[in-house]
Amino acid sequence: AKAIQDCRKFVRVTVSDIKDEIDECGFELAIGSSGTTETLAKMIIASSSGKKERKLGEIEFTADELDDVVRRIVECNGNPKGLPGLDEKRADTILPGAILLHEIFRILGLKRMRVSNFALREGVIADTLERFEIGTGLSPSISMWTEVDPKLMPDIRKTSVVHVAQRFDRERRLKSAMHVSDLALSIFD
Repeated sequence: AKAIQDCRKFVRVTVSDIKDEIDECGFELAIGSSGTTETLAKMIIASSSGKKERKLGEIEFTADELDDVVRRIVECNGNPKGLPGLDEKRADTILPGAILLHEIFRILGLKRMRVSNFALREGVIADTLERFEIGTGLSPSISMWTEVDPKLMPDIRKTSVVHVAQRFDRERRLKSAMHVSDLALSIFD
């Protein structure tokens, strides 16, 4: 429970750093595009028996629905396998992802989120950031990402993380990412 609270606190501090920028730009609709968001949506659909049928490409889930599914994941004490809608391959990573999304909902005051049919790859994000002239740069800390244990981060994921880190290196954010990784791993130890 303490590891979960520490993770929540860290996410709040990290996301709060960019809240003002998000508030300044504003948004009309929150769209989730990650595998975690899709998995949480599937879990929400699976637990909503008797309610109207929802297809994944059309789903919008509410903050209350997310609260409920995150509560069920946390109650599993690090072993959520067998929860309705949860793919066994995601069982080891769903808790930190659920905590992250849950805190984002809280900090930004989101009432609902639509699940995208498409995953946003780092290239789309990188191109958008470049168009808005948000600086990029490299630092020596990038090397820490190249030494990641392959068992902790599969090669495709490692490659994506390294690519994004190289394009958008922010010393503090890389340290934050490593800290989140350490917290997530400690939850499961």
